[in-house]
Amino acid sequence: MAALAHERPENEPGLDAVVWQAWEAMELPEGYRAEIIEGAIEVSPTGGYSHSQIVFLLKEVLGDFLRDGDFAARNGTNVIHEGCVWVPDLFIVDHDDQGTVTVLTEPRPEKADWVGVHRVPYGTEVTIPEGPAKGFVVTEAITGPARAEK
Repeated sequence: MAALAHERPENEPGLDAVVWQAWEAMELPEGYRAEIIEGAIEVSPTGGYSHSQIVFLLKEVLGDFLRDGDFAARNGTNVIHEGCVWVPDLFIVDHDDQGTVTVLTEPRPEKADWVGVHRVPYGTEVTIPEGPAKGFVVTEAITGPARAEK
C-alpha cells in the first residue's frame, strides 16, 4: 500500500481562510455563539439570565468608573484580532481609536448584504433614513468627537 501526500494547489485558500469562511457562514440557533480560538471554531452556549444580569451590572459600574478617562467598557461585540474571533461578555476599549458609524439600509437577506451603505466618521451626525428607527440621529454625544488621524 502506498500513501500519497496531498498538496494544496496554490489557488485554493489556506486553512485559516477556510476556518474564517466557515465561521462567517455559521447560523447558530438562539443561545449559542461561535468563536475562532487558536485556529479552531469553538461553539458554546451563551450565559443565562443571571449571568447576563451580572455582566450588565458590571458594565454599568465599570462604565461609570471609566467615564472620564481614555477607556470604555463594551459588550455584545465580536472582537477580531490576528485571525481570531472572540465574543467576550465584557471588554475595555481605548477611546483613541479611529471610528466610523455605518448605516445599512435596504437589506438583501438572500445575499447577506445591503444595498445602502453609508459611512461617516465619529463626530459626524447621521440620521437613520428608514425602518423602525427612522429619524433617529446618531450624534457626537453618542460617538464622541472625531478621532485624530494616527
